[in-house]
Amino acid sequence: MNNLQLAGEKFALGAGEILRMQGYVLYVRGRVSVAHGDGYLTTRRFVFCRKPRLPFGLGQFFKGRKIVFGFALEELRSIHQQKHGLARKQVFHLRNSAEFGIQFGSRREAWLLAFGAAIRQIRPGSAPRYRKELIEFA
Repeated sequence: MNNLQLAGEKFALGAGEILRMQGYVLYVRGRVSVAHGDGYLTTRRFVFCRKPRLPFGLGQFFKGRKIVFGFALEELRSIHQQKHGLARKQVFHLRNSAEFGIQFGSRREAWLLAFGAAIRQIRPGSAPRYRKELIEFA
């Protein structure tokens, strides 16, 4: 990432960075491995922060602040939708062949539109290509 915040650090905006969208998301690491947390989409990057693990589900009332992963939006190549159990997940494909699976829940469309707008701001003149279950960024 450009502004180099590493996993385990607390999320903070970098100089000149603006928060475009934030909210509850799930990080799908495998068939049954899911982490609850908050996603942060800024003008430069997407960051997933895990919610604290507290008994009785109390962690849901706290914001996720410790970074699990993040990537610069310049590295985003495409977003592909896949079936995951009874729901669907969005798989982010990066230029370095890394992949991250995220479930956005009921705000999925708003998140995807926000990603498209953020990419258009970073790469003027290039519009995302929307297909049925795929969004490609040139």
